[in-house]
Amino acid sequence: AFAVEAPAEGGGEVPVLRTVDPCQLIAARAKAAPLPEDPVSRTLVVIDREELKALSESEASAGGSLAKALLFKAQRESDARRRRKANVARRRAIAAAEGGEASASDGADPGALDFTLQVLDYPATAEEFEEVRAAGVFDLSGSWVSAFLSATTVLEEPGYDAASHEAGAAPPHRQRRVVDAPPALGALYNAVHTAEVGSGLADATIRTVP
Repeated sequence: AFAVEAPAEGGGEVPVLRTVDPCQLIAARAKAAPLPEDPVSRTLVVIDREELKALSESEASAGGSLAKALLFKAQRESDARRRRKANVARRRAIAAAEGGEASASDGADPGALDFTLQVLDYPATAEEFEEVRAAGVFDLSGSWVSAFLSATTVLEEPGYDAASHEAGAAPPHRQRRVVDAPPALGALYNAVHTAEVGSGLADATIRTVP
């Protein structure tokens, strides 16, 4: 999350600071999108830290950690699509044996991308990265892409009180600072560049989105 200046309500002279959390915005938009009739047909599945926490506390994941909850989520989504592919192949085989044709809407191309699991705000620390690595999440995925949303945040002047700001007074002296990358990104960077050929991290990619 980072802070930006926004026009003050009521026509105030000094812009106010508002906190922006891109991860929460992405999650909210994904959750607001209508689900297809067949949820398994989704190619984009989004999960954030709060959902992982809730999943880790459930009996289903049987792990108690966010890393194991993430592994459980990825495996569940993957298994559902594997069963769907098997059912599609079975229907097509039956249709071919009976001299008919399978429905054009009975499933996606078997060689197409199964799905993308977009994980927001996790892992954030080097310790959490190691938990994800130890849980085997990187070995499960076909490819891991980590995107860091770089931004400049605005810091309020120490001791400044917007409520007591007098009209015509000098505006506060605010500092601007580039948001530091989370420690997990440094850990991932090192792991990717030292990964053994054939390991899950060998195909990982790191991109910074300005």
